[in-house]
Amino acid sequence: MKTAVVYYSLDGNTAFVCNEIAKTLDADKFVIELKKELPNGFMKYVLSLIQLSKIPGIADLDFNSDNYDKIILGSPCWAWSVAPAMKSFIEKYPLRNKEIALLLCHGGGASEKTIKKWTLLLDESNKIAATLKLVNPLKFQSARAISFVKSWAKNIWDETK
Repeated sequence: MKTAVVYYSLDGNTAFVCNEIAKTLDADKFVIELKKELPNGFMKYVLSLIQLSKIPGIADLDFNSDNYDKIILGSPCWAWSVAPAMKSFIEKYPLRNKEIALLLCHGGGASEKTIKKWTLLLDESNKIAATLKLVNPLKFQSARAISFVKSWAKNIWDETK
């Protein structure tokens, strides 16, 4: 079975990291997109905060979880939670009996509570194989972030650990 990388990115941090992971693992990549895109500029952030209490519509993906036994989910952290678009993905494409790795990009506000909230959104039959929280990988030492992320990705399912 193959590995899938599924992510939502608002400012490009999560996309940057997930693209590197997909290349490193030769994984299929699926980008979650909102049906109604957020505007550019300051209003993007205002509207994204309003979205926190909603499950936004997302565009259809050519994703079938039956084709994958290992899935990496990537999301930005919004107010100590995953982005609402990721919540929509989990609701629209339920994952069961999968090995899942969670990647969270944030500006300094992510915690283990954020990861715990995310795992509670997933079906109990899934196994969380690894988690990673990264602070603004595009802003802070992106070359170092790439090296670290590639190493992390290669070791998620390393059976010799």
